[in-house]
Amino acid sequence: MFYKEFSVSFFLKLFLKHIKFIITLTVIGTILFLAYANFFITPVYSASAMIMVQNYTSQDAANEAAEEAAQNGIVDDESQQQDIVDYENNRFKSGSTKVYASDIAASTTLAEYCIILFKNNVEIQNMLNGCSMEITQEAESNFLWVTMYSSNPQTAADTCNSVVNRIAGTKTESGLFDEIFSAGGVSAVKFASVPTASTEPNLKNYALYGAAAGLVLSFICSFIMEIIDTTVKNDDDLFKMYKIPVFGEILDFDQKGERGHEHKKAYTKQKG
Repeated sequence: MFYKEFSVSFFLKLFLKHIKFIITLTVIGTILFLAYANFFITPVYSASAMIMVQNYTSQDAANEAAEEAAQNGIVDDESQQQDIVDYENNRFKSGSTKVYASDIAASTTLAEYCIILFKNNVEIQNMLNGCSMEITQEAESNFLWVTMYSSNPQTAADTCNSVVNRIAGTKTESGLFDEIFSAGGVSAVKFASVPTASTEPNLKNYALYGAAAGLVLSFICSFIMEIIDTTVKNDDDLFKMYKIPVFGEILDFDQKGERGHEHKKAYTKQKG
């Protein structure tokens, strides 16, 4: 006959009664998950580099200034045009020119398109060397993170830097961005370094997963054991089972060697 009442006190008593079993199974679950993470999951290392996408660069500003000067008849030979280009280039790089919010917004929008472009570029895909690549935008700005994941930390860093150099270009080779767009540019802000620790598996997370799994499983087992236990433990159990009030209790004292008295309860039910 089912007579259990599921209240807060019931679950509290259940937890206290099986506390040793619950703690033991929780510890075992934690150890098993940690062992699985350490011995059966291949470590994954990540290396990240940052690039900056610009819709309007110093070279663009210098070229426009030289073209405007030529159209207005200020210069009439290539030497004078180059002087203007060099002057405007240096002025732009030194921060003498104002950067407008519209330029930043345009660069941010261009960076979003670059994510799609670089992720789907066949040449870049062929450079991954078994790594998986992720390109993300830094806080809705014109800065992009290029991240490589690999089981080999050196491979992750080398591949990441190779992809960044291909995108932004080097002193001797033009970049992928320059080959596609006629204006703007991409520059490397930070190159990737060789990671010293793996990003996966996260041992702390696996320890938490194991502890949670062990705790839930132990609580379920304890609950099932309590449900199938039909033994009478006190007078309240008798009342719940038979709906008959207990009239009294008789204590039975038995001698048990040198260990003293063992108390047993014999219950007398009221008839009728």
